[in-house]
Amino acid sequence: MLVCVITAVAGTAFAAPAATPPPQKSPAKAPPSVADKTTGLERHDGLLPLYWDANAGALYLEIPAATLGKDLLYLAGTATGLGSTPLGVDRAESTAEYVVRFERVGPKVLLTAQSSAFVARTANAAERADVDDSFARSTLFGFTVAAADANGRVLVDATDFVTRDSSEIAQRLQPAAYHVDASRSAPYLPRTKAFPNNTELEATITLTRDAAPDHEPGAPEGTPGDVAPTASALTLREHQSFVQLPDGNYTPRPYDPRAGMFDLEVVDFAAPLGASPHVRYAVRHRVTPKQPLVYYVDRGMPDDIRRAVLEGAAWWRDAFEAAGLHDAFRVELLPDGADPMDVRYNVIDWVHRNTRGWSYGSFIDDPRTGEIIQGHVSLGSLRAQQDMLIVEGLTSPFATGSEQATVAHDLALARVRQLAAHEVGHSLGFRHNFYDSVGGRISVMDYPQPLITLRADGTLDLSQAYATGIGAWDKVAVAAGYGDLATATDARAAIGKLVDDAWGKDLRFFTDEDVDANPRVDRWSNNTDQAAELTRMLAVRDAALAHLGDATLPAGTPMSSLADALVPIYLYHRYSVEAAAHAVGGQIYVYALRGDGKQPTSWVPAADQRAALDALARTLSPVELAVPAAVLARIPPPPAGYDATQEDFAGATGRVFDPLAPATTAAELTIGTLLAPQRAARIAAQHDVDAKLPGLDEVLVRLTAAAFESRATTPYEQAIARVTQRVLVNHLMTLAATSPVEDVRALASHALVAISRRETAAGQPALEAAHREQLRSDIERFVDRPSDAAIRVVPVSPPPPGAPIGSVGDADE
Repeated sequence: MLVCVITAVAGTAFAAPAATPPPQKSPAKAPPSVADKTTGLERHDGLLPLYWDANAGALYLEIPAATLGKDLLYLAGTATGLGSTPLGVDRAESTAEYVVRFERVGPKVLLTAQSSAFVARTANAAERADVDDSFARSTLFGFTVAAADANGRVLVDATDFVTRDSSEIAQRLQPAAYHVDASRSAPYLPRTKAFPNNTELEATITLTRDAAPDHEPGAPEGTPGDVAPTASALTLREHQSFVQLPDGNYTPRPYDPRAGMFDLEVVDFAAPLGASPHVRYAVRHRVTPKQPLVYYVDRGMPDDIRRAVLEGAAWWRDAFEAAGLHDAFRVELLPDGADPMDVRYNVIDWVHRNTRGWSYGSFIDDPRTGEIIQGHVSLGSLRAQQDMLIVEGLTSPFATGSEQATVAHDLALARVRQLAAHEVGHSLGFRHNFYDSVGGRISVMDYPQPLITLRADGTLDLSQAYATGIGAWDKVAVAAGYGDLATATDARAAIGKLVDDAWGKDLRFFTDEDVDANPRVDRWSNNTDQAAELTRMLAVRDAALAHLGDATLPAGTPMSSLADALVPIYLYHRYSVEAAAHAVGGQIYVYALRGDGKQPTSWVPAADQRAALDALARTLSPVELAVPAAVLARIPPPPAGYDATQEDFAGATGRVFDPLAPATTAAELTIGTLLAPQRAARIAAQHDVDAKLPGLDEVLVRLTAAAFESRATTPYEQAIARVTQRVLVNHLMTLAATSPVEDVRALASHALVAISRRETAAGQPALEAAHREQLRSDIERFVDRPSDAAIRVVPVSPPPPGAPIGSVGDADE
């Protein structure tokens, strides 16, 4: 509205000038037709057709009229990686998944992500609209219409969309200030394609930063300069996909937390009053007699690896057969002419990195129903090399130096078979299963510690190192996730019966979240009695250490490489330490459901806890922690060009091997695991509930005795004892200063004071007396000023990586 303002000045009225009307705009010129705009351009037909203008370097995306306003699946990820596990950013890594729509608004087309987590599954359109309007959307990009037809078809210039940092790699590399350099970025045409059910967009993206120092010899690992020619310019490829969502003929399967599958949760606001709006579905493929599952193997794998992958992945066929699904699962080589980017193919890729990293079993799924659209497996090539290193360290097969390490080679391939089955299992929708069953190795979804036993003559038996074939639990999981439940009136009840029947055979499911507290749930474990297993593993470790030496290395290998071989053998018991520690303050519990008649939880019996504590105390003995003198005498500094890596023990002696570094690491593993803050709190709590169970005071007394009273007869063993004592004091200080539990802080402080009052035995060397005085001084300063604990705790280097395990988004190993 135009308002005329009359202002009085010195008794005279003046009218303010009328506002000048804005100039009239010429009517916007109608965009050309799609045919006119794309004449002479290279076309790729598919879900969303693509056009390439080579002269302008422009990539156009056609949006059919039938697609505007319709749901599609959008994915973003990395096509190439940085090649460094510490930095992350792996090849074929998924970084985003949304349900999206293209919506035209005048000269613009907006790409908007819709919420798939909050829904109203009802025929009432107004009710659905209310839910849609209650939650924010995310507009991912705005395109300008480059051409349009009267029937609604539009063409947009997608060049800027494709060449942006869609996976936010620059942000992940912070605090380094990287940004996209448009002048060094462009669409990557070999992997920009369209298929009937998906359109794939890829670009070469160059991230730059000013004054980026390149890697120099001796610089720490985990910097861009370790893997790129220059850290000032990182050139990768980023990928984006649009995928057709499945039709409405899929029936979601209810999720049962005992059945071992990934789940999809949606909130259905149309649920009846009194019913939970939280609905969970099992994530799985659609399998029908006319639609079997086929996985296709990357032809770029080495021959022996490819054969092992084909064999291991095919183990799942037996599980589908056992569930009554005949010829429902196959594994084949990717056919000539087929493109692994086509979502109609489930693929198994072979991934290379500069450092050992994860293998992944992932999937593209419908966020609305949990239906898997495509399974995708990435196997890390260096995993097999690490397995060979472990077996060579265990067997020391190079008597003359020229032998072929056939046992190591064969066991590495056996591990590849198991790994292929494991990661394919994830891509089928199955979680890890780390349950320690009396039936032994019941699932390929476990992390398998090779079952190596000690013969009576002291030699190692590796004949049963890895299991062959699908596990008994895996057959239960396939029956629950994929079996035909059409004849069952209640799918939940049918799945429940499968799980209950398996229960009686000790086939049960527990996963990553259960590892820390439940002593029947462990990674890399082959026993149900973890105290006995730790003792057994120490015997295997000691036998292997006794033979470590020249015969561990092929002829011509620098002797300094013995330090690399030492790591996995010296720490061969590391996961048994974790498993035994789970028993102390642990609970035996199940995924109990109301009315299932099962005991939900109970504390680990006191005798089992004390047996585990005794086995853990043994790992702190200086005799156990000492590296054999014959091994130390064979490890020289590395020659030029053979710098130490993250796979080695981090010592304090420069290029010379530090004989105390292994002991420090091993002591840190045992004490740090046993005195983890949450475990310490559980140990204190269990004693409050049941005085017959060990309390934290008992555990601390036992650890203190192991650290201060173990036999140490040589100066080397005495130095190891001092290292162990320092590690214990470090953790006690940390608990005393930071635990949220009053009793834990009090008992840790009490243990520190008791250590400070220990008398130095008469006749001890001056070094021992100086060490005790240093501990006493540090403890007294800490007790006086506990807020300064950080400066009193001497940091310990983390142990070398044992296995790249964890859960980062999708399942991995």
